Amino acid sequence: MDPSVARFNSREAPTGGKPKFEAMLTWGKKSNSISRCYVRGSFLRTVIGPLIAKPPPGTVNLEPRRAQPGLGPVVISLAAGAMMLLAGLLVNGCRITKLLGSATEARQPLAVDPSAVRDSALVGSSTARVTTLSVSNSGGWSASTRNGWIRMSPASGTSRETVHLTLDPKTLTPGTHEGLVTVREKKEGGDSVIIDVSFVILQPVLAVDPDNLSYSARTSNSVFSDTLRVMNKGNGPLVWTARLMHGSDWVTLGATSGDQPGTIPVRVTNEGLNFFATYRDTIVVEAEGAKDSPFRIPLLLKRKH
Repeated sequence: MDPSVARFNSREAPTGGKPKFEAMLTWGKKSNSISRCYVRGSFLRTVIGPLIAKPPPGTVNLEPRRAQPGLGPVVISLAAGAMMLLAGLLVNGCRITKLLGSATEARQPLAVDPSAVRDSALVGSSTARVTTLSVSNSGGWSASTRNGWIRMSPASGTSRETVHLTLDPKTLTPGTHEGLVTVREKKEGGDSVIIDVSFVILQPVLAVDPDNLSYSARTSNSVFSDTLRVMNKGNGPLVWTARLMHGSDWVTLGATSGDQPGTIPVRVTNEGLNFFATYRDTIVVEAEGAKDSPFRIPLLLKRKH
């Protein structure tokens, strides 16, 4: 080799293949300094080129100048060492990236939030209840259940997904119904998470007290006042209405609806009733979805001499 030329090849080149990079420094004998630098390879051209073209203060000055004898081998050795170090980083970069990626995946286990679902619906309702689950992991997953009143959408996915969990009350009887949803990773031997589902079917029970009203009038303008108490002996909301079955004008109801247990003031009078007789009507209290609805309260007024 020409003693004024130094050439460096990557040691990572495959046997019989071309080197990954090549660098050549030409040493000027007369100027006793680097007179030309050649680097082949996009990464090293970008990194080494500027390094040699514009060295940091206090390092090699590439401008042709007179120098002390014996500096040539030192300059060439420094450049060679820098290029070999960068070549090693370039060759092993993809391996490092792959290892970091694997470590990141290992830090993302299967997770489901919330870990339990609690909800309720009124018996006989045809409106399904919908809640959401947040599912996340570093790979694919699937969800399943053995309870026919539970539905999931989607039932599988990759990475992070929002799952809509639908609870259908149409075929369920009053009481508490327990179910399970299992979310599993698709990879063999993967983790699984079980979500407890509790669905309460509410059954209000309507009751009215007293359950009958009876009065006797001995004058032509007798007035009677009473109060009916509307009660819920079950659970769930009780929304009720009250009316007179025959619409008699000798009875007045002080309340005809409510959205919770309450009272119904009742006023009865024989004023305007010209005949001595027994008058009858029925107060009907109804609550949708409630057991023992409608509730009927017989009402009787006797007009006596």
